[in-house]
Amino acid sequence: MKLRVPYVQLNAQGKARPSISKLYNWCYCELGDLPNVHQEMAFNLANACFAHEYQLIHILDYEGKGQSKLNPYFY
Repeated sequence: MKLRVPYVQLNAQGKARPSISKLYNWCYCELGDLPNVHQEMAFNLANACFAHEYQLIHILDYEGKGQSKLNPYFY
């Protein structure tokens, strides 16, 4: 989009539980869930060793160094 080339925006996802997709659906205009995430048992099972349905984990910088510069072609 930054390069002004034609694009297709994601409007349905089928790989994350609905509660997780809500974490990132704000950046898509009309992101919804495919029926399989509501119907398949794998999306309704608990995560082993997780206290909640999902957990965010803070990852420290590698060897004390974080991202040193932006990569303009990484999306």
